[in-house]
Amino acid sequence: YFRQNSVWEKVLNGFFEKYASYGRFSGSVRVQSLSPEELEELEENLRQSGVNKEHLSALAVYLYGVFQSKIPLLLAGPQGISIANAISCTMTGRYAAVLDCCGEWDSTMLDEAIGSDDVVIIVKHPFQNRWIDHLLPELAATEKMWIFVHPYADDLPLEPSGMYQYLLPLVLDIFIDHKATPEAILCSRRGGEYKEISSATEIRRMTSPLRKLSRNLYLEMQVNRLMGFVCALSKKGNEAFLRCGCLLFSLAIALGRKDTFLEIIQNEESLEQTDRTFLEESIGDIR
Repeated sequence: YFRQNSVWEKVLNGFFEKYASYGRFSGSVRVQSLSPEELEELEENLRQSGVNKEHLSALAVYLYGVFQSKIPLLLAGPQGISIANAISCTMTGRYAAVLDCCGEWDSTMLDEAIGSDDVVIIVKHPFQNRWIDHLLPELAATEKMWIFVHPYADDLPLEPSGMYQYLLPLVLDIFIDHKATPEAILCSRRGGEYKEISSATEIRRMTSPLRKLSRNLYLEMQVNRLMGFVCALSKKGNEAFLRCGCLLFSLAIALGRKDTFLEIIQNEESLEQTDRTFLEESIGDIR
């Protein structure tokens, strides 16, 4: 697929140059962190977006990491637009802009989005007329958070697996348990604190199971950076669900590696049995 599609060469070069500059993690990592009050606001906005109480804290920390690392995100499942606005309102103080990909490819619409002062941009209908193939090569050069939304997690394995090096999937089905009330989402400006996380060992511990799903070094580099931010906020006791429920569950579905994921969580001693059972049953519900 990639050899037949020359546009992906620009994707490879652009994203590699951007993230290669981050280098490898060693020693301590100093990152911008949310205050406890800001984290509570993000959790509340996600609750208003339909996220269940059990996994609210873990998802908030994970989405904070995605925002800070600026990895393009694909929200697959119900209420993705509301989730995207919850992130935008908390992190930027305003609702996200929207790029609707209905109709034929139009480069001027992308130029307008890139040139705007919006930090978070929701991309609707990205797979129509293969807009996604035109969009991804351009995103590496921006400092915006691009959130692609798609209503069906079942469709993820139908896309080229290499796409998920650059577009991180997040299956929402396991997080949503009630209808969103988007009018209740609060917008405010963040203050911004800096926090030094303990060491690169903590990050490697969070990402080591990834290699059982994929040996792609570029994906590993992306996830290492993401987890650097996640580790700055994660609470002791929820690391296992952050790793398995937020990161590996969605990648396993997108990459068609469900059986491998089940093996991973069976060997994950720190994962609570209720979460293990929940993830086992949930992955079986998605084709």
